[in-house]
Amino acid sequence: MREEFDRNLIELRIAQAYADLLCASDGDPTMQSASLLRIEDHEIRMFVFFSTYGGDEPLFWIELFDHVRAASINTCACRAVATAADVFEEFCSEAGLLESERRKVGTTPQS
Repeated sequence: MREEFDRNLIELRIAQAYADLLCASDGDPTMQSASLLRIEDHEIRMFVFFSTYGGDEPLFWIELFDHVRAASINTCACRAVATAADVFEEFCSEAGLLESERRKVGTTPQS
C-alpha cells in the first residue's frame, strides 16, 4: 500500500509541476523548468519546451543535474506522467548511488 501511495505522490508532483510550467507567464516563453526534487548535490528537474511546430514532440523532459559538476547527468523525453514517474524513480536511485559514491571517494562540493 505504501509503495502505491508514494507512486501516486510522485505522479501528482509531476502533474502539478507540468501544470505550473504551462501557466508560467514570465521568463523565456520557449522554455520553462521546475525542480522536482533535490538530493544533496543532485537535482531532478522538469523542462517544458514550447514549440511553434506542433507535432509529436514530448510533453516535457526530465533531467538529473549534478550541481558540483554543473552538468546534466541524464535526461529523458516524456509523453505521459506515468512514464515520467518511472524516470523520476530511476533518477532518484541514480542520484542516491552517485551521492553514495561521492561520499565514499571523499569528493566534497565545490563552492
